[in-house]
Amino acid sequence: GSSLRLKDLTEIPAIGCVVTSPPYPNCFDYSKIYQRELWIGDFIDGPESLKQFRNDSVQSHVHSTWNRANKSSGSKIVEELVVPYLAGQEMWSSRIPVMLSGYFKDLGDCLLGISKKLPSGALCNFVVGNAHYSGIPVPTDLLLAELSTECGYSVERIDVYRRIVPSAQYIRSGADLSWARESNVVLRKV
Repeated sequence: GSSLRLKDLTEIPAIGCVVTSPPYPNCFDYSKIYQRELWIGDFIDGPESLKQFRNDSVQSHVHSTWNRANKSSGSKIVEELVVPYLAGQEMWSSRIPVMLSGYFKDLGDCLLGISKKLPSGALCNFVVGNAHYSGIPVPTDLLLAELSTECGYSVERIDVYRRIVPSAQYIRSGADLSWARESNVVLRKV
């Protein structure tokens, strides 16, 4: 099932620790990239189940539209600074700001759902990758840490695992490459 529906899954007992890696907000449609593997693993059996799989996934690309009522308001920084800035920029897709807004709202909903299953003091690990759009970095690790404090977690630490090889456009933009990284955001349920 979808991590976004954890709060509705009453048959799942308490969880002692979470280690997960949601899709990165990099506009890759993982359901398309891994469609063959999803079919072989019996996660999908045709076009309708692929569509449902996409609709149940975290918003991380612009190739689908999601119409969901999120419980989380998402990241204040994304909503108040990143989305308005990017909405005024010329990009390869005008849907990128909406995707980023939905991405952090979905992560917030996921955190809230996990929160209902975690006892106080339990650890929650999110491995995430940062993104870059229109000349600005989107530090997913820091934004997730900011969001998690509003969802009932304290931030233990952020471990940078590795540098991500950025796209040619990212390199040509002259942006600070130190933001191109993959990190583990270690949270503790309050």
